[in-house]
Amino acid sequence: MKYDADRFLVEQMFIKVTHVEYVDTIALPYTAQVKSNVWLMVIEGDICLSFDNKQHHASGFQLIHLAKEGYFTITSKSNTRLYIIYYSKKILYGEALLKVLLQRSSFSQPLFVYPVVHTETVVEVVAKLYWHYQHQQKLAVQACFHQLMTHTFMEIEQRELPKSPIQQALDYIDRHLHELVTVQDVAVAIQLSEYQLWELFKKHFGQSTKQYIQERQRQLAEHYLLQPHYQIKDVMTALNFDSEVYFSRLFKKWTGYTPSEFIKKSANLLSEKSINNENRFHYNENYLARGNQLESKEHELVMKRNRMNSIKLPFLISLLALLVACGDDTTQTTNSNDGTAQTEETATRVIVDTAGREVEIPAKPEQIVMQGNAIGDLVALGIEPIGVDRRFIDSGVIEDKGKISATDIGYPTNFEQVLSLKPDLIMLGYVMDDEIEKASKIAPTVTFDGMLSLKERFPTVADLVGKKEEGEKILKDYEENVGAMWQQLYTDGVIAEGETAVVLQYYWNKTMYVMKTGGVANLLYHPAGLAMDEKVQALQPNSGPYIEIAEESMHDLLIGDHLFVLVSVDPEAKKVFEELQQKPLWNALPAVKNKKVHYIEDRWNYTDMTTSMMLLEEFPNILTE
Repeated sequence: MKYDADRFLVEQMFIKVTHVEYVDTIALPYTAQVKSNVWLMVIEGDICLSFDNKQHHASGFQLIHLAKEGYFTITSKSNTRLYIIYYSKKILYGEALLKVLLQRSSFSQPLFVYPVVHTETVVEVVAKLYWHYQHQQKLAVQACFHQLMTHTFMEIEQRELPKSPIQQALDYIDRHLHELVTVQDVAVAIQLSEYQLWELFKKHFGQSTKQYIQERQRQLAEHYLLQPHYQIKDVMTALNFDSEVYFSRLFKKWTGYTPSEFIKKSANLLSEKSINNENRFHYNENYLARGNQLESKEHELVMKRNRMNSIKLPFLISLLALLVACGDDTTQTTNSNDGTAQTEETATRVIVDTAGREVEIPAKPEQIVMQGNAIGDLVALGIEPIGVDRRFIDSGVIEDKGKISATDIGYPTNFEQVLSLKPDLIMLGYVMDDEIEKASKIAPTVTFDGMLSLKERFPTVADLVGKKEEGEKILKDYEENVGAMWQQLYTDGVIAEGETAVVLQYYWNKTMYVMKTGGVANLLYHPAGLAMDEKVQALQPNSGPYIEIAEESMHDLLIGDHLFVLVSVDPEAKKVFEELQQKPLWNALPAVKNKKVHYIEDRWNYTDMTTSMMLLEEFPNILTE
């Protein structure tokens, strides 16, 4: 096709955005110099462009490329809006084929106008690029620019062919990958229901829409982390994460490594991937770095420096060992096989937490402050923390087993209170602002993912407090007891094989949510338990585990042989729920008509081990009430 060379060059060249401007009528006339290459995106207005001793008139949307050194001037007599993107390009390694293609492509012409049809997409991408540029998010700027060029050439090639719904969805996800793109956003954009979208992705990729989006985010994050000139914070910002801790936690869930571990693991590998149609938003500065090394004498110096670095580490380790051997002999130190440093006075070990930090902590901590809702994990391990956010105790059931005297550290965390407790370990189940820094000044501080499921989180908590084996046994016993309970319920005929269940949370303000996770849902949807209907599986959360539904959609979304309703202990919530129960819509639900509705106070809905074990005991009674 006519633009094959242009698209191929975009995939192979090193390209870097150097400056971006937004120009409107007030700023005209506008004069600037083309030093390398310029894209003009005329969004609105009639302009006169003076360039290369010629005048060019453009009306309405225009996408114009300038590729000759010199000055250009833009004037207009109407309301005008345009973006101007300055960039440089370089062909690495001196490849003759690419140089020939460049001479024959539109990039070599002093001025070229691209026939783009879907202007709204281009405007959307350029506006996003300019926003990232204003906020100095260099990595996101590069990604948006490659997105812009790739989209332009793809559209020119395919402009006569209608796009399928799945291609529309993929394009939308790729355009918004640097934002908080949700399944609902994609569905609305291509005018399909979320369930129809889920079916499309299952058919084409064998995974849900949400899983596909997360996979694309993972691919993008991995590629960005390999770039030598960007820090983890840059990658986090480019992917629109507010918290570096949350990004690190999610990245480890995706890959098994924290970002810092991933970088170290890949430090000796130089990426060979170019920007192509499959990874069109990936931006690889290693290309330029490697090209410059191979074409200059600096390469030899780099190799020498790398050899020196390989010598330094063993030398420093030997020196450290010598200093320790020659030091004070009054305290003997040994290293166990698991890396634990132990002394006669105390025992410590070094762990890597979910924030990717190496932290030295007590091997057997005794004075623990925990922030988050995993308090019942400690209680199940026979540990009573000295400080907690008591909201999670007061609103739950774990004190039904006995009073917990831990001091309230409040929310947000009151660090003066924490300091007064003199902890030997602080555990953060979630992190706000600079809490890690503040807590670390008081005592060894570790982060863990409090949002993980019980099966994933509990072993981590047990390991952090030095009770790994005990934790494994408790979890194993719990899993066996859950399986035995469900088997007994089937044997007794309380439930039947193949039956499904759905969980509804109802609040005082008449908002209602389908819950696919949480203490009750986790027990229900255990592999030995009740099934989840496919349509419920396809529903995607609006916020955390919450899937908000409207009263009129109950019949379509509350699909299950059994309906479990989480009811608040708040009197106002009970009152409004009783009003709902009087409505025909509620009484028309199959589970209601079949008398298979089960009511549970929402204080049972925590996922900690203590609450989970208590719920396991109570659950058969709930089913038979």
